[in-house]
Amino acid sequence: FHMLGVAGVFGGSLFSAMHGSLVSSSLIRETTENVSANLGYRFGQDEETYNIVAAHGYFGRLIFQYASFNNSRSLHFFLAVWPVVGIWFTALGIF
Repeated sequence: FHMLGVAGVFGGSLFSAMHGSLVSSSLIRETTENVSANLGYRFGQDEETYNIVAAHGYFGRLIFQYASFNNSRSLHFFLAVWPVVGIWFTALGIF
C-alpha cells in the first residue's frame, strides 16, 4: 500500500507539472506582445484562457491518443483525485 501512496503523490506532481506546461504553451493571448499573457485573465471569467483542443492534440501525439482528456472538468477531477486516492492507500497500509 505504501508504494501506491508514493505513486499517487509523485504521479500527482508529475501530472500537475505536465498540465501546467501544456496550459502555458497553449495560452490564448488577449494582450499585446509587450505585456505578459497572464494579464489577459480576469478572476471568475467565463471563457477559457487556453486552447484545450491544441493541448489535447499535442499531448495525444506525444504519448498516445487516449492518454489525454478532451474534457477540462474530467482532467481537473483526475488531477485532484489521483494523489488523494494514493494517500488513502498509504493510510490503509498503516492499519
